[in-house]
Amino acid sequence: MLFKNVVLLFQLYIAISLLLSATSFLSAKSAIMFVPTIGSRLGDHIKGFRKAFLLAQHHQVPIFYQQDIPYFKQLNLSKYAAKLKSLKSKFHSVRRLKKHASPEVINKQADILYLCDMKISLSSYGVSKKMETDPQAHQNFRTLITPKTGILQHISLPKGKISVALHVRKGGGYDMPLLSRKFNTKIPDTLAKVYADVRWPKKFPPDEYYINQINRIYTLLGEKPLYVYLFTDDKKPTAILERYASIINNRNIHFATRSHNNTHNQNVLTDLFNIARFDCLIRPSSGFSQAAEILGKYKIVISPKEHHWEGTKLIIHSVKVNDQVIEEPGR
Repeated sequence: MLFKNVVLLFQLYIAISLLLSATSFLSAKSAIMFVPTIGSRLGDHIKGFRKAFLLAQHHQVPIFYQQDIPYFKQLNLSKYAAKLKSLKSKFHSVRRLKKHASPEVINKQADILYLCDMKISLSSYGVSKKMETDPQAHQNFRTLITPKTGILQHISLPKGKISVALHVRKGGGYDMPLLSRKFNTKIPDTLAKVYADVRWPKKFPPDEYYINQINRIYTLLGEKPLYVYLFTDDKKPTAILERYASIINNRNIHFATRSHNNTHNQNVLTDLFNIARFDCLIRPSSGFSQAAEILGKYKIVISPKEHHWEGTKLIIHSVKVNDQVIEEPGR
């Protein structure tokens, strides 16, 4: 009897808490709207909306995003879409949030529409690291970033193998070419305007980075069988995969990829949500796979940390394995 009463009291407490929280949101006169920056893509949009989502949760105000963001209408967050021009008329004023500001800058009763992009610093607006990593807030966000109709092409993950998603950026026709694929001997500063990997080296790490990290995961996981699936924006993923497989040459590691119809603007949502299903992730510093990391539940995530150039050879000399920074051998 005592146990039942305790359970009932706890349920009542939860119900009252949810009611008070909902009432607080409804009473707010201000709101936050996520607006994308020029040139940003899906991964950046998801990361930016997550910041706006956490900011709205912290300050207990409604959230919207600027209508017509590519792919968002196919997700369960589409109910938060609004036209900026129409939404402006519902508020006394509109204010664009700066990257850094004091926590008091957002006033939920000021009747202001706050515009937020992906560059803002959450901590300067009062959002703590604890809230950023809160499991419930994370789950609430992940529920929004789900496809309305499910994954169109569901990759079958084999039983008895640890699955590793390998996200390899090569530009795929969207970005500038990569210097690491050329044979020059010097890197003038002007090449940052010509080659994508000179401007964003950790976004386009070389093949050696991916090969080394596959071997690293194999060792870290006790040399258990791996299923490594290549996700890429390159038009010829099979050629990349065959090179990796021949260099690694390990029968205990099975490789797979999409064999045709692969470009930077195909299979975008399919790849994003499939990557999030894998056990491990090896990624570049790319907004797309960073978004996949937010959506997934991984045993191991590896990303590039530090780099240098030797002539035209790009070298990643330290990596981040989950929260640990590891120097590569030879440094």
